[in-house]
Amino acid sequence: KEFAKQKGFISRRLLKPLKGGNYAAVVEHDSQETFLAMHNSPEHDEAGKRVAPLFEGKPSPQFYEVIVE
Repeated sequence: KEFAKQKGFISRRLLKPLKGGNYAAVVEHDSQETFLAMHNSPEHDEAGKRVAPLFEGKPSPQFYEVIVE
């Protein structure tokens, strides 16, 4: 809910693998810049502290551009 308040936010989904492996979070933003602003916000830091026990290592964002809707 906190991320939905951020400028440029479109959606967020958490994907569970069907046969084991890593979960994936898909976060849609208007631009890479608005994503990075959210990612570097105090709200993101606080949320990160709450979910840190769920992660092994540190998440690494990958960026994609929508070419077909």
